[in-house]
Amino acid sequence: MNADSGTVRHSASPNGLLTSDTLTDPSLSGDVVLDIGLVTFLDSSGLAVFLTVHKKLDAVGRKLVIFSPTRTARRLFQITELTEFLSIEPPERTQGRPPDLDGVGG
Repeated sequence: MNADSGTVRHSASPNGLLTSDTLTDPSLSGDVVLDIGLVTFLDSSGLAVFLTVHKKLDAVGRKLVIFSPTRTARRLFQITELTEFLSIEPPERTQGRPPDLDGVGG
């Protein structure tokens, strides 16, 4: 993810920032909250990055939480039916703050 330009694409993450072994290290615990509120561009390869991270985290009993997606990003998640796999938290559900991870999914 290139936070400076607000894009999420696989090519924008040449070092595998979001899919790195560090992020999905099985020795770590807890869920990963990714605030994408400032993301202005999200393409299919960016969606693939989220899905890959989700699968890796799920395999070790953790969860990827997508927080604060824009209306356009939420629509894209719905159209692609990724809402069936990804945990997506709009800011209005948490008064604009990232979710309390102890309460996510419960």
